[in-house]
Amino acid sequence: MDENSRSAMERRLRVSFVFVGCAFIAAANAHAQSAAENGLLGSSFGASISYAPASSGPGGIIKASLNKGGSVRRVALRFLGKEYTLGKPEDGLEPFALLGIDLDVKPGLLSLDAVFETDGGEKEEIRKEVPIHPKQFPVKRISVSKAFSEPPPHVRERIQKEAELLREVYGRTTPRWLGEGSFMKPHPASLVPSFGERRVYGGNSPLSIHQGVDLAVPKGDPIRSSNSGRVVWAAETYLSGNTAVIDHGLGLFTVYCHMSRLMVRTGDTVKKGDTLGYCGSTGRSTGPHLHWGARLGESRVDPTLLLGLSLD
Repeated sequence: MDENSRSAMERRLRVSFVFVGCAFIAAANAHAQSAAENGLLGSSFGASISYAPASSGPGGIIKASLNKGGSVRRVALRFLGKEYTLGKPEDGLEPFALLGIDLDVKPGLLSLDAVFETDGGEKEEIRKEVPIHPKQFPVKRISVSKAFSEPPPHVRERIQKEAELLREVYGRTTPRWLGEGSFMKPHPASLVPSFGERRVYGGNSPLSIHQGVDLAVPKGDPIRSSNSGRVVWAAETYLSGNTAVIDHGLGLFTVYCHMSRLMVRTGDTVKKGDTLGYCGSTGRSTGPHLHWGARLGESRVDPTLLLGLSLD
């Protein structure tokens, strides 16, 4: 066999190994997904709460759904110190809730409590343990100007004030669901799975946790709302630049940062796919891109997990 034939065969073998490896990974992922059955809290009153996934990790999202039955009127859930009420739309309630697991949550077993209440006022409490698995996040060093790595005192005061204002925004819960169907990416560009990265921005800057993912959006391209909701923040901030925050209801917010120009104002109502602004590189950014984040109340969660949620 000559050298050219041998090289061609080696290339074919490499491709075959890659194909087999990808097929093996896909099969393993499918098996893992089927193995991760929904959790269930069943009541003797005839109704139940199903939740998926049955286990999670830091930055995770769990959807809890009420399966109607019997005479159950509503169900109160408690998870990580927060309370959620599921019930009938005619009673001003939603039949599902989204539970967020913050990046700082430690591995272990977390209690999920459900109190079922009937039309007659009878109550029954059921508890399940939700496993939280450990997750490792890489450390990345990024070079930015000193104005962002070591901002002067008056700028640090501004950063602190903006963080406090955003905490107030995330602390307000709209009791009804404002979204429409499933979530979409705010741009079809490739996505860098950078959620949870520990970042050092040079100099003596403290360690920063990346609270979203980055999309390689070309400068000037439109950024679209990943679902319907209400604009609760549309302003220029020091670190995230031109930023929009959308409230989708039930404590869920999506965040869009570094835009060159905003096309919405605080208080606007938006539909899924509406243009929020245009991609840029404002704030602490090394080039044009979109930072896309998500919050469930105060919990920092991975926005890519929204893409797999069934919310119809």
